[in-house]
Amino acid sequence: MKDPLVAPLAAFACGILLSHFAGFTTRETLLALAAFCALATVSHWRKARRLTLLCGALAIFATGILDDAMHRPGPPPELDASSQEIVILDGCVVEPFSLYENREQFTLALDPGARARVSLNLRDGEQAPALRYGQRVEIEARVRHPRNFNNPGSFDYVTYLARQSVYWTASVPHGGKI
Repeated sequence: MKDPLVAPLAAFACGILLSHFAGFTTRETLLALAAFCALATVSHWRKARRLTLLCGALAIFATGILDDAMHRPGPPPELDASSQEIVILDGCVVEPFSLYENREQFTLALDPGARARVSLNLRDGEQAPALRYGQRVEIEARVRHPRNFNNPGSFDYVTYLARQSVYWTASVPHGGKI
């Protein structure tokens, strides 16, 4: 065979594709994977080459399903606040300031797996507070969910932030306490 890894790659990719459209759980996928591996082992001992290859391909297929099921994000965390309400957020600075023109941004970890990207607008001559990585802070801010602009083919900002566990954007109003 010229390219021996094409068939396992195709089986793995088909498993990911099927799992993307069907809702398999990790437990049932592990059971199927164990069954296919056991069948492949038994058929190998019995010298049934075709059955061994078929069971091996199905095991790789189940591995693709398992990979997709394990990397599927869970439901996003919830925050009980409207977009115009000022709330107090308490957390740890996990990404220090990135400076833009009269605007500072940093990432605040509120809980494990739940972060907020905080924007602080500065007036001319106003100094940003000295925040360090790992510092625990409490801020007053308006919180809202990030949004996309629904332009076809545009950058998916919501998914980009969700992959970093950032589910909210927060803006500190002028005079807000940090």
